[in-house]
Amino acid sequence: MFEDIFKWELQRSNQQAFGFYLAILGIGLLIGALAGGSTAFTGGDAVIAGAIAGVIYCPIIAFKVLNGKNRLDPGGIALIIFTSLISYYVGAIVALIPIAYCSTLSIK
Repeated sequence: MFEDIFKWELQRSNQQAFGFYLAILGIGLLIGALAGGSTAFTGGDAVIAGAIAGVIYCPIIAFKVLNGKNRLDPGGIALIIFTSLISYYVGAIVALIPIAYCSTLSIK
């Protein structure tokens, strides 16, 4: 389930995609917590810093997966923009779902 998490071009099964989602979500939550915690020490708003980290993190992961599968066509770029908007308005928990689905696609 959790093997080859950072092998972006791998065509995953549904179970592997779920493990990929959980692992990438855990790393994203850790990055958001570190960004929020470091901002809180300086007197800033930790929640906003964590949300900004999520908005930056999700498109990077989407780009890595789509680039590994040679799917950076207009549909892939639209998906990257879509994940940016979803991570901004809803959150990274939901924005990583289409990325996990894309990890089940074959290399083009």
